[in-house]
Amino acid sequence: MLLQAVARGLVARKAAEVMRIEMLRQSSALMMQRVVRGHASRVVVKAIRKEIHEQNSAMLLQAVARGLVARKAAEVMRIEMLRQSSALMMQRVVRGHASRVVVKAIRKEIHEQNSAMLLQAVARGLVARKAAEVMRIEMLRQSSALMMQRVVRGHASRVVVKAIRKEIHEQNS
Repeated sequence: MLLQAVARGLVARKAAEVMRIEMLRQSSALMMQRVVRGHASRVVVKAIRKEIHEQNSAMLLQAVARGLVARKAAEVMRIEMLRQSSALMMQRVVRGHASRVVVKAIRKEIHEQNSAMLLQAVARGLVARKAAEVMRIEMLRQSSALMMQRVVRGHASRVVVKAIRKEIHEQNS
């Protein structure tokens, strides 16, 4: 029994050792597979990153080029707009000046016409006042003549009436 126990232990240890070696071999194979796969993955990732970097570099270069072109176009457009706005401003200034010159001439003409009309109105007023004064004097002269005629006629009538009364009175007396 002892011998059997030792033999079984030896066989068991041998089997365990074989299993351990087999497991070690399998785990070593797994580890080597893992290392190889990891290395292969890292190589692939490195290649992908390099490709992405190259693509990003190309895209970055394209973006820089597009930005440069866009900035150049914007500068040209800004200069053109500035030139156009300057031209518009100059046109606005010239039109404004021309309009002000025309308005000034019109105002001068209106002022001259108004001055002429005012002068004419003053002259007509003076003539009208002179005519009114002449009329007033003529009416006064006529009314004075009428008054004198009235007085003279009245006096003459009173003299005649007095003479008639005296005659009547003498006839009655």
